Amino acid sequence: MLQFADVKLLIDASWGLVPHWSETAPKTPLINSRIETVLEKPSFRDPFRKSRAVIPASGYFEWKQTAGGKQPVFIYGEKLLLFAAIYEPASQLSNNLPSFSIITKQSAPGIEQIHDRNPVMLENIEQWLDADSKPEQLISSIAQQSDRIAGELKFYEVNKAVGSVSNNHPGLIKPESEQKLFD
Repeated sequence: MLQFADVKLLIDASWGLVPHWSETAPKTPLINSRIETVLEKPSFRDPFRKSRAVIPASGYFEWKQTAGGKQPVFIYGEKLLLFAAIYEPASQLSNNLPSFSIITKQSAPGIEQIHDRNPVMLENIEQWLDADSKPEQLISSIAQQSDRIAGELKFYEVNKAVGSVSNNHPGLIKPESEQKLFD
């Protein structure tokens, strides 16, 4: 969701922030921006101050390290999750779509056993989208909001097929225990 004046829009965007000053697309997509350095890194500093967005999601996948290797996990809440994000306007380098990066933080208690980081999740999107919010206070507030939300999340293991971008179907979020062999 992007905010222009008092209008909120739901639009297509390209995941992987392309800084407005870039002459070429980044070699490694800037899909995540760390909350700890978002105000310092040149790629993220201006978008954080001027171009904040909200990414809605029913849940997300993360890879948990186990004795048998990495195991994908689906993490979700009872309500729609709202991820804090920053964006840059559309450019040729981003397929003529706005490009965005999800803000991440050190994992919250309750999900730290899955991965060491998690997306920043919002309770108060008005505060997040308010251009007059003071950046340092905003960072503290959204980190606390995110930890509260993370404390209520649920999760379960899913099939490793989720690791291939060629797989894109609703069955990917079924628990591994419900998957059929060769699904």
